[in-house]
Amino acid sequence: MSTADIFKQKSSPLNVKRGLLSGEDCCNKRFTLRTIARGFVSHLFPAMLLTALLSSTSAVSADDKPRITILPGQGPVGTEVIAQISGFPAKTGILIAAREKTCIVQKTVTDNDGVALVTFKITEQPAGWCQIWAYDETNVAWVMFTVVPSVELSKTSGYVGEEVSVNAYGLAEKREVTVYFDGKKVATGQTNEKGTVSNLTFKVPKSCRGKHAITVDDGKNESQEVSFLVHQKFTLAPKSGPPGTEVTLSGTGFAASADVIIYFDDKDITLATTDDTGSFTTTFRVPKAAGGMHSIKADDGVNRYYEDFAIEPAIALNPREGAIGEKVVIEGTGFNPNTPIAVSFDNKKIGTATSNSEGSFIFTFNVPSCLHGERTITVSDTSTTKQAKFIVESTPPPVPRLLSPSAGSRLTSVATFEWEEVTDPSGVKYVIEIATDTDFSNVLISAKNLTTPRLTLSQEQQKLLKPARTPYFWRVRAIDGAFNSSNWAEAKSFFVGATVSTVVKNMPPWVTYSLLGLLFALIATFFYYLGYIRNQRQSDYDREPAPEEQTFQWEQYDEVNYTDSKKIGYK
Repeated sequence: MSTADIFKQKSSPLNVKRGLLSGEDCCNKRFTLRTIARGFVSHLFPAMLLTALLSSTSAVSADDKPRITILPGQGPVGTEVIAQISGFPAKTGILIAAREKTCIVQKTVTDNDGVALVTFKITEQPAGWCQIWAYDETNVAWVMFTVVPSVELSKTSGYVGEEVSVNAYGLAEKREVTVYFDGKKVATGQTNEKGTVSNLTFKVPKSCRGKHAITVDDGKNESQEVSFLVHQKFTLAPKSGPPGTEVTLSGTGFAASADVIIYFDDKDITLATTDDTGSFTTTFRVPKAAGGMHSIKADDGVNRYYEDFAIEPAIALNPREGAIGEKVVIEGTGFNPNTPIAVSFDNKKIGTATSNSEGSFIFTFNVPSCLHGERTITVSDTSTTKQAKFIVESTPPPVPRLLSPSAGSRLTSVATFEWEEVTDPSGVKYVIEIATDTDFSNVLISAKNLTTPRLTLSQEQQKLLKPARTPYFWRVRAIDGAFNSSNWAEAKSFFVGATVSTVVKNMPPWVTYSLLGLLFALIATFFYYLGYIRNQRQSDYDREPAPEEQTFQWEQYDEVNYTDSKKIGYK
């Protein structure tokens, strides 16, 4: 069959229904290729081959039987096939089918010479022979096409650990299949009646940089090899933090058994070595640097990869808890470089620091007077604010011991109250109360913020303590600089007003001795006077005349007979 029989040598352009070729003087093989259907460019080479093949065949007589010739004769599902149809009646509609006559894949119409040139794609079907049919109502021709297995990947390159989806075509129907990555089993599935298996997914195993083979095997047929390109990569955990943060760097896809240098802003900070799969893990601490994004690079000499690390500002307190007046050091990192830093304690500004070129600073202060418990320290630059909690100690000071006046004592002059001094890291002040009852429901005098363990009442306060037969009561407690209060000391009673004993007790020694001397003088005078009076009376008695003799008489009665009596006389 010759091209003259097919194309009928003409000087005018060749008219091929739904064909791909046109030209003039085809015997001289001069032709132009024009795009008739979508995707024609990919068919240029097969069309040229088929044209050359047909032009070299022997001539076909007018009574030749219908026939179909295809190119290529084998390939995977989806292969685009160019078919030459000849020997059919002129201007006749032709159906093209694959595998079964009912599976129509293309339609065409023959030209005046009963010739047509068409393209179609091999549809999904199992591996092996596939009949390609060309027929009209009365004529039929067929040719064999060999379907070979093929694999499609959702992506042809990526990183270790990424998920890849596999679709395989042209395998044996309803067979268990296995997906291999460099010969290592990574997924399994089962084909359908068309020899297709879809959406078999696997994660790219650890492997070094470069191309790796992926195949699908159904036990009878092994697919063609498909390449997957593994790229180098590393991950950071965490991806942000202040200077000093410990970061774990895990790399994959680098060269096998290679030294990898880790850089932070182009400054090498550590060295790692990959295993035979090009993987490695190392840790490092983020160096001091200003806040913002910084580049981290891993380089094995051939392959390199970059990731960004976000430095965040942070502050550290030393100590994190303490007492009022205690020295505290704030160390800040990751702030804006060379920037004023405002420092506040419980929203009250206590000073300003300045960051250096690496965004770091140190600020020292003494804890101001404040309530015990959690306090907030705030540090701010022009764009960032960070806070930290400082714990002000919550331990109350000891309970003071009352000294004077003692229980039940009596105050006769200006009253002074004294108690035992106590200490506390935050400093101490005292509160004293004087009341008329033990419950202190009627407080007459109250004094606060006393810095010494002593209180002398003023004249106005003294007037409030009037002499009475009932006692007064007093008590004291301590409060530190963090407003931690001790318990009240056990109250003691006292009286106001003088008595003889209190007067004597409170007299100066010289007065006491003087009074004693006076008392002795009075006693001596008293006894002298008594002696004098006695002597005077005796003297008067001696000077008086002797009295006349007198006789006293009385009757004595008999103890038995009271009628008898005797006269008894006494001179």
